[in-house]
Amino acid sequence: MKVCFDINHSEYFALKEVAQMNNRTPVEHAKTIVLDTIRSMGQCMEQSCSERRAYKRFELSISAVSCVSFPDRVVRSIPVTVNDISQGGMRVTFNGVKSEDARRLSEVSYFEVVFTIPETYQTVSFYCKKRWSNHDNGVSMGGGFESVDASLLEMLSKHIGAEQSM
Repeated sequence: MKVCFDINHSEYFALKEVAQMNNRTPVEHAKTIVLDTIRSMGQCMEQSCSERRAYKRFELSISAVSCVSFPDRVVRSIPVTVNDISQGGMRVTFNGVKSEDARRLSEVSYFEVVFTIPETYQTVSFYCKKRWSNHDNGVSMGGGFESVDASLLEMLSKHIGAEQSM
């Protein structure tokens, strides 16, 4: 495969000069730059998402209810599953939503998720700003916590720690 570059005269001379400093031809040096870039991108892509995130995510599956206020001021409670959670936010899947509600969920800016932490019977509530939503195979939404009580996260992290040690 051949790759062509469109570079101006001064860029070619700069490439030639750097290539000579590395005992290469300009073509060899350009090829090295491209291959090194591809390798480094591949390494970045191999890293897990948790390494690229601000907070470590914990996979779980907790049944919950999301209280959603639609733009037309209609408020609905919709069953969801909390799929993962971190100190910064959570990902939920809306269970069995009708196509009209799925469309309306795409317009939502905020949502609240309420659930009981298994084994503690403590009910917790998280208010989230929607960061993204996906409407393939149902509706999934990621939200960042607007404000969260540190004691809630600590209680939840104890549950997650106990669950993952099993």
